[in-house]
Amino acid sequence: MLFVNGAKITKFSAKDLEAVSDFDTSVCGFTRDEAVEFITSNSTVFVAKGDGVVDGMIAGKGNRIFALYGETMEIAHALIKHYIITNNLTQVSFFTREDVWECEPLSSRRVHRRHTRAVPSSIKWSKVRGRRK
Repeated sequence: MLFVNGAKITKFSAKDLEAVSDFDTSVCGFTRDEAVEFITSNSTVFVAKGDGVVDGMIAGKGNRIFALYGETMEIAHALIKHYIITNNLTQVSFFTREDVWECEPLSSRRVHRRHTRAVPSSIKWSKVRGRRK
């Protein structure tokens, strides 16, 4: 168990599912309950919780990180560190495009996609720290 900015990082358990789904909805702007259930049942997931609500989460399998979301950069960094230490890893791979990883927040910019999936305008990009393509 690790504490950062008042948030406690713990391994995901079934009792966290609703809170993780709520957090995911706050990041994406729409409900993805089936995707959250799939990720949490097929990955190693850690959540950062402060005051009973989820402030961040990381999901991965082995050295592959599929999702990283945090209310702050510090929480995202603490989640990565916790994931690496807990899994005794020397390196990790993020499943994201090369030009979308942020170590420091950037000003907002328009997202251009070259496929048929639509990107909802309500996604809270400031909370997305790493994501699958």
